[in-house]
This record gives sequence, structure tokens and C-alpha cells, in this order.
Amino acid sequence: MTEKAPLQYGEITDNEEVIIYEIAKEQTNLVDIEQLDELKRKDVFFFECQHILADETSIRLYYKRNKAYQKLKHYRNSSKEVKRQIALQILSIDRLIGTQYTTLVHPDNIYVTSDGDVKFAFRGIRSIFVQERFNMEQLLIDQKRVLLYLFSTYAYDEITGNDLNHIKTSEPILTTIINANSMVILSSFFKKMETAPKQAAVKPAAIKKNAKTPKKNVSLLSGILVGVIIGLLSMYVLKVMPLTEASTAMANENEEIGKNEAQLIEENKALEASLTDLHTVTKAYREVIAGNTEEAIPLFESAEALDETAKQTLTEQYIVQNSLESLSKAAKIGSDEQQKVIVRKLNELNKKEANQAILSIDSNVPEVKIEQAWVKKDYNEIINLYSELVDNPRAKVLAANSYIHLDKPKEAKTLAYELKDKKLQLASLNKEKELANANKKLNAEQRKEAISKIDEEISKVNK
Repeated sequence: MTEKAPLQYGEITDNEEVIIYEIAKEQTNLVDIEQLDELKRKDVFFFECQHILADETSIRLYYKRNKAYQKLKHYRNSSKEVKRQIALQILSIDRLIGTQYTTLVHPDNIYVTSDGDVKFAFRGIRSIFVQERFNMEQLLIDQKRVLLYLFSTYAYDEITGNDLNHIKTSEPILTTIINANSMVILSSFFKKMETAPKQAAVKPAAIKKNAKTPKKNVSLLSGILVGVIIGLLSMYVLKVMPLTEASTAMANENEEIGKNEAQLIEENKALEASLTDLHTVTKAYREVIAGNTEEAIPLFESAEALDETAKQTLTEQYIVQNSLESLSKAAKIGSDEQQKVIVRKLNELNKKEANQAILSIDSNVPEVKIEQAWVKKDYNEIINLYSELVDNPRAKVLAANSYIHLDKPKEAKTLAYELKDKKLQLASLNKEKELANANKKLNAEQRKEAISKIDEEISKVNK
């Protein structure tokens, strides 16, 4: 079963075999994917990061799942002793303060075993994952929220804000957590916390009194036996039904059983197919983590049904493969963000077949539609779409070229200078020169002057 959960920043997906943390690239300072290699260093407090993927829009970290660990929410009803152990380990995450690493203290990023051992999933690098404010002040607030969640019945979303005094409680544990102004106070409290109730001493008088009770118990037992016998007799009388009524009921029951049996057979087939898919997709994720794209793709493809996370992962593998066939497949299942990458990759192939693949993409994403308009040579449509993509360099190039085709060299030249694209500047100027030569409204002297000015500008560009 796949479970997705939004964190303070990014999103975490758990499919019981692999844990995936995903964050938009624009929320980070990542320049090169090699900067993230440090995250593959093992740490007993975190799941092992085995694979890292990054594209133009997002970063994905893949963690090896240990099935002995379950999310924190499954241990809210555990014994006080287990929760005490969990609390102490959550508080010990402050050891990351002063290091290059950071994490998110959030219930969906914390995994626990039945005896209270804790592991975190996501671990980041402070200089790259700048959104995570991992300092002593913020860490204390986040830890208090998680501890209140663990020891209360509040939903995590109800425990909000830096000031937790809005939470009304008479529970001593919760009051201590709310009022604590340092991790030292919290750690000291949980280390000293009593988890086993004291047994009250038994008074001698009570023992003597209890010694006399067997006689009363004899009469009590007799009453119970009489009641049981009467009950059994009543059940027997009520169960005796006419044979004809029993026969009719049995016939109806058999018909209903037949229907239910057919339904159960179909449900069983569906469950078997789902189980087979789960095993197949699990193998595929293992190949992805190992970096075996060629082995992962056919495994994903052999599954009868893929959830959205698996589809996105398969699309990423198609993009990594970067062939006309794989990109064409990716175009059919990719998300909007992935389609932007796919259409750019197809365009880079510079093949007629790649153009057909671009046209086959069913998408309302402007970055895709403008490439489709370019393939169809629909220059007016390109200009219209450019108004939605004025900050996109590729869209600017396509718009400038479209202006040239539409005999609007001045507009093309403006975009060419914004792009600092010498080739495009010269193409715009040459189109301007061509139109000046063909302009019958200009006399010979005006034409000569116009062309001279254009030639001067061409000379400046060529310097």
C-alpha cells in the first residue's frame, strides 16, 4: 500500500518497500547532483539513502525501507515506557545542530519499532535544503509538537504555532511538554518519568475477610448453573422450526451463497493480481535504487496497474534512457512537470520521428503546446503562447524565430538582444535588410540609407 504525506517542505511517499522524499528544486540551492552524495553516508539514526534523482523541477531521495519500523502514528497507543523511549530518542536528534546536516521533525518522517527504537527518513544538507530551519529554537518547537502528538489524542494539524498554550489539558505530561523552555528540561523529565503504577499494599483485615467468601460463592455458582440450564432450554425451543420453512430458507441461502461465491472468486483474482503487481513493482524499485535503468523499466511495464508514484518513477527511467522510443512512452504517462522535460529531450533529438512524438502528446502545458506549434509552423500561435512564457529562454527563442517568419524583424531583434544570441541577432537584421530591399514605398536614397544603417548594426554584432 502506498502512502503519501506532505511535510513542512516537500512530500514523503512510503510504499512499504521504498521511502521517497521529493522536494521542488526551486526550494533548494542545488547546483550539481554530486552535492547530495554526502547523504549516502550511513547514520544509525536514519534510513539508508540508496539512490538520488534530480531533474529541472524536482529532487528525489530514495531510502531503503526496514519493515520492522512503522510510522510514529501507529505507536500512539503504546505503553508509557515505549513512548518514553521514543521521546528520548526524538529529543536526541539535537546532535545534528552544528553539523552540515538537517532533518524534519514531523510524525511522517519518524519511524519506530515495537520496542521504541527510532529512525528518521529524510536527512538533508543545510546549505542545499535551506527551507529547513534547523536551529535550537525551531527544533524545540518541532519536538514539542511531535511529543504532544505522541502523548495525546490531538491530530498533528491541531498542534500548531510556536505558542502551544492554546492546547487545553490537565495531563501532567502534556503540561510539562507545553511549558518546557529547553530540550534539557524535556530530556530530564522523560528520563525520570515513572511508567509503572505502584501496587497498593493489601491490608491483613481484607485477607481475613476474603477467606470467608467460599460459602457465598457456592450458592452463587448454583444460581449461575440454574440460569445457564434455563438459557439452554430456551435456545433449544426457539431453534425448533418447521421443516418446510427450513427448506425454503436453505434454498434462498444456497442461491445467495452462490452469488457471494462468484463475487469472492472475482475479488480473489483481483487481489492476486494486485499482489503480483506489488512484488513486481518492489523489484523494479530495487533496480532503480541500484541504478539499473534497463532492468527497472521492463519490471514496471510488466505490472498490470501502477499507482501515480510508480508511474512517475517509470517516466523518470524513460527520461534517463533518453531514446526516441522511451521518450515517446514517457510522453503518454508523464506528469505536467515531466512533460516539460520530455518535450525538450525530444526536441534535442532533432529527428522527424521525434517531431511526431511531440505532436502526439496530449497536454495543456504551455511549454509543450509551444513546441507543438513550432513543429506545425504555427507562428502566430507561438507568439500567443509566448505571452504566458516570457521568462522561458526556449520560448523566447521560438518567439524570435516566429517573428522572423512573420516578417517582424524588429520584434525578433528585441528578443534576440535580450537573449544575447548573436546568431539570432544577425538573422533578425538580415530579415530587416531583406524587407528594406523589397520595400517599394522607399525611394532609392531612402533604401540606401536604411540598408546602410542595418549594415552598420551587423558590423557591430560581428565584432
